[in-house]
Amino acid sequence: MLICTHGFFMTDDWGTQQACFISLEMWREFFKDRHRRLFEVIHEAGMHAWMHSCGYINDIVGEWIDCGPDVVNPQQPRTLGIEEMGQRCRGRIRSESLCDIQATLPSVCQNPCLPSTTDHAGCR
Repeated sequence: MLICTHGFFMTDDWGTQQACFISLEMWREFFKDRHRRLFEVIHEAGMHAWMHSCGYINDIVGEWIDCGPDVVNPQQPRTLGIEEMGQRCRGRIRSESLCDIQATLPSVCQNPCLPSTTDHAGCR
């Protein structure tokens, strides 16, 4: 039986609720070239590269895009400010997110995902 893998999902978490774990300069010095190479290898293998992170990653997401993933997967749209992320990423990369895992999903409202799925900048 042939099993074909279409993508590789990197599950690094780079943010706290308020900021990235490290400075942008430190990320560039120690991680940028390594991530660029990882994405190159993933693409050479014929797969899509996905980059996940929880937390506030607004300052670093442009650096990820420069490295070449196909999709970014931020998991806390309220922490990020989904409108700001849409403006930063629009036309540059695909983004896949969900209802906020710390604000919306734990709530007890009837339709927990509806308020988080309205049309925001960059989501059209």
